[in-house]
Amino acid sequence: MKCRHLFLVIICMFMTGCSNEKPRVESQVITAQSNEETEDISGFYGDYRITACKGTAAAYAMSQEEIDASIGNVLSYQESTYAWNGNTIETSYLEETYSVDQIFDDFGIQASKLGIEEKEILHVAALTEGNFIGNYLYVLDENTLLVYYEGIFFEAKRIEGN
Repeated sequence: MKCRHLFLVIICMFMTGCSNEKPRVESQVITAQSNEETEDISGFYGDYRITACKGTAAAYAMSQEEIDASIGNVLSYQESTYAWNGNTIETSYLEETYSVDQIFDDFGIQASKLGIEEKEILHVAALTEGNFIGNYLYVLDENTLLVYYEGIFFEAKRIEGN
């Protein structure tokens, strides 16, 4: 019996290790640099205010009241911190190039309905413990983020002066 299970485990490891599939995303972890003249290594750093709900995934976990209450929240992305409404935690970020064709497969909504016009978009995850509004975002342009939380896609606009 043990031999049969061991054999199945070895076969499964061999099959998954020899896959010809190409990964869907390219990843890069961004961390803070420790020199005095630190330049922005990512264009999404800054302060943003959630301005609207742009759409929902096929399944979502927030009520309309919770969605409405999230509008106006302030999110801040800095080199080594992430903050929302005054709560600040240390973090680093994972950036991925994400195919917009995958958005429908993953969320059941067309990318164009979310304001995404390109074929690929930058997806960023704040590497934190727990799930907070603003942990996952898509960069639409230099002033606009699409923030994903609990099945909801929120639009967040850069606060002027940031």
